[in-house]
Amino acid sequence: MSPLTVYGRGLVPRPCPEAIHFANTDAARDREASCRRVGRRIEGRSLRRRTPMSDTVGSTSDAGAVGNTSPGTGPAQYLREAIRIVRFDEDAIGRVAGDRKALKYGACVVAIAGVLSYVSELLGASAAAEPMGALGHAVAIAVVVPLQLLASAVHIGVIHVLGKLLLGATGSYVSLLRVLWLASVVTWLAVIPVVGAIAAGIWFLLIMLVTFENVDGLERLQALALVVGISAAMMFLRTFLP
Repeated sequence: MSPLTVYGRGLVPRPCPEAIHFANTDAARDREASCRRVGRRIEGRSLRRRTPMSDTVGSTSDAGAVGNTSPGTGPAQYLREAIRIVRFDEDAIGRVAGDRKALKYGACVVAIAGVLSYVSELLGASAAAEPMGALGHAVAIAVVVPLQLLASAVHIGVIHVLGKLLLGATGSYVSLLRVLWLASVVTWLAVIPVVGAIAAGIWFLLIMLVTFENVDGLERLQALALVVGISAAMMFLRTFLP
């Protein structure tokens, strides 16, 4: 029997089941491909809308840092991150805490602070002091810089260890070093006689407070007690012990 069906007045061939199956399969494939194309377009627009705008400093670098734990690769970029940290930018603190490259740039910042401190003391020394040659100054700086790094590392380490033992701090010591060594750029203000040193000291204590709160997970009052207490004790030891 011929597969004919009456539609209206005429006889129209009835499609066989195999033809219907392949036609439906092709249509389904076309619809699926179309849905994928539309989905990709919608996802692209959604991602563009979700991309945060850059903040007040370094708009291009911030936009490029989205989705990347490393803020950049050059000294200028890390200097900008240091400026953000000293402005108490918690996002910058989080980025730098997880950035492995930040430690070496932070060490450079602390080393420069040591050199500036030495030069400041040298300029403030009395004229009656015995002059030193270039070699003597070079040796002195070669000693001052490692001591500056060591003192800073011990200072941060003592607060961190006590925070873990007494208050259940959860952060990483290296992460703290990354942030606070970069933030030591504020101590460069100490080259300004009297006022600069006082301002730099208070400012850096506040940065330490925010850093231990964000990186070590301490409560604000806990971080305040630790940072101020240990810093005061170390300042006392440095001042009154020979």
